[in-house]
Amino acid sequence: MRHTLSSAKVFVFYLIVLLFFPLLILLGFACWYGLDVADRYTRIDVRYVGDNDIVVDSELGFRRPRNAITRRIEPGIEYNIYTDNLGARVNRPGAQTADKVTILTVGDSFSEGYGFENEQTYTERLGEMFGLPVANFALGSYSALQALISLKKNVSLAPSVIIFGMIEDDLRRSIDPCAPNFFPVCLEVPTVGGIGRDPYIIPPDRAAVSGTQISIDLMDEQKAQSWGNRIILGLRMAFYEFQTVKKRWRLGMEPTQQAKAEAGLFVIREMVKIARELKASLILLYMGRLDGEDPATESDGWMPLPAAFLSGLPEEVIFVDATHAVKDFLARNPGPKLTLPKDDHPNAKAHELFAEILKQKITTVRSSK
Repeated sequence: MRHTLSSAKVFVFYLIVLLFFPLLILLGFACWYGLDVADRYTRIDVRYVGDNDIVVDSELGFRRPRNAITRRIEPGIEYNIYTDNLGARVNRPGAQTADKVTILTVGDSFSEGYGFENEQTYTERLGEMFGLPVANFALGSYSALQALISLKKNVSLAPSVIIFGMIEDDLRRSIDPCAPNFFPVCLEVPTVGGIGRDPYIIPPDRAAVSGTQISIDLMDEQKAQSWGNRIILGLRMAFYEFQTVKKRWRLGMEPTQQAKAEAGLFVIREMVKIARELKASLILLYMGRLDGEDPATESDGWMPLPAAFLSGLPEEVIFVDATHAVKDFLARNPGPKLTLPKDDHPNAKAHELFAEILKQKITTVRSSK
């Protein structure tokens, strides 16, 4: 007995056949495109062995992972990053910051000790000089605002000396919703809003696809080169680019000196409030130029602090300008540089100089109390 397919079944069969090949081509294109995007974004000279350098944080945008062991490797630079159960940088795996510290540092990569071991940072050197417990919560790409939030999150350590190590760009970063990143994606961070009126803190943007999480995943891809993971990551990147095209266009505008000054002063005043509550001294260490040129000169990416920021600093702030000491040091010692090879970050020698400058200030502060 012959069975014939109904016209409906025949239609469905041919429809499936017709759709199968276009879908197969589309899937192949998606795989190729995902791999291509992932390759473009992972073509960098930085890699981590061990834990990743950052994790997502709802208040800070990102922070160091807790109890992490990381080795950062890039051309000319290779060093270890160990953290404790607070995310503070420590000297060895498993080491923990004391329950109470005397000196607490916040800031960006200039204070974190980018490029060398924690023992060589000015924070750790000060701890050795005074024989006192210290904590370093500085992290690369942080803004002045993130330094403030880091301080707020760790006030339980009850420091008697708070050091905010800063550069001029920390002020600009405080009003930029995207932190500096070696990937062309946004590290979503909090910003200072209400400039020109009543400043307030705007939390990090919670995008459908987080640039911060993508950055973390991109670094993981340096370890796990799975094709499937790279395809998915590449497609996420493509969606991220589509999702943020307007935002990235708006972020191209440079803030004014006045806006940077107002954002910075808002942060400093909030830090002063915390210092008052803790009965602590607030030291603002300005690192600025490290090439020996006139600190007031604008060149090679260096910019002096806005005049309105300096004139508006509260009286309680102990302002330490390291740029003049740097210029004097390089004039007396023309051989050694104070920056990393092929990089403008301070090296271990610069941190040694910062520690000596700060030692004098801290000794004066402690003797006056």
